[in-house]
Amino acid sequence: MSLMSASVTKSVFGQFTASPLYLCLFYPMLGILEGKTIDQSIEKLRIAFVPTFVTGLLWIPVSIVNFSIIPPGIPRMVTINVVGIFWQTYLSFENKKVADRVSELSI
Repeated sequence: MSLMSASVTKSVFGQFTASPLYLCLFYPMLGILEGKTIDQSIEKLRIAFVPTFVTGLLWIPVSIVNFSIIPPGIPRMVTINVVGIFWQTYLSFENKKVADRVSELSI
């Protein structure tokens, strides 16, 4: 298996296995920490899962480039961390947007 095909396989596998699990924990747990009910927290997940998962597909090309082109060591770590900052910012904005929408539905 070439480096490129191994990178593609690992990236796609990770995105379609770990990412759904992470998102299924992320939104409900934040809802609970925000003081929302279990039902409201699950509603956050229902609203946000698909758009967040689709946006998260950006990690596939990022990972492929990172593992097949970027040299090992610090450059790889920097690449993932820079993209990670933008990803975490997106998750924060998405969580706020969904939390506001769930609050509106609860009124």
